[in-house]
This record gives sequence, C-alpha cells and structure tokens, in this order.
Amino acid sequence: MKNKHLTTSIIAAFTFVMTEASQAEETPQKCQINGPDGKSLIKAGKADCAGGGNSCSGSNPEGDPSAWLLLPYGVCEKIKGGVVVK
Repeated sequence: MKNKHLTTSIIAAFTFVMTEASQAEETPQKCQINGPDGKSLIKAGKADCAGGGNSCSGSNPEGDPSAWLLLPYGVCEKIKGGVVVK
C-alpha cells in the first residue's frame, strides 16, 4: 500500500514539473532587435509595442530602438542583435 502511494506521488510530481516546463517554453518574449548603429531593425508600423513617443501595436517609426516584437520563447536569442526585454 505504501509503495502505491509513493508511486502515485512520484508520478504526480513528475507530471507537475513537466507541465510547468512546457508552459515556460510556450511563453512569448518581448524582443528588441537593434543593428550595430543602435537603430531598430523592425520596420515602421510593424512592432507589437514600443516606448518613447508612441503608444502601441503598429505605431513605431522606422529605426525606433525601443520598439519590440512578441516572439515565441527562445527565438529572440537566435537573432543577431536580439535582446529579450523584461
């Protein structure tokens, strides 16, 4: 009987850990993509949101360094010049 409870507890814990890990990987990240000159490589009006001087979603000017895109988890780190924004 004790072994059955122990096995059930281990399976439940493993399932919880795996569920948490898969949800973390599916969480989108804010990504700023800037070139060597410090200007954004995101085209005008194509950012998901931005900071200084404009509101959100598609109102960024060309080269706005505060503009960012919402990308799947882990994709931003694969882009040259990509920085995850907290």
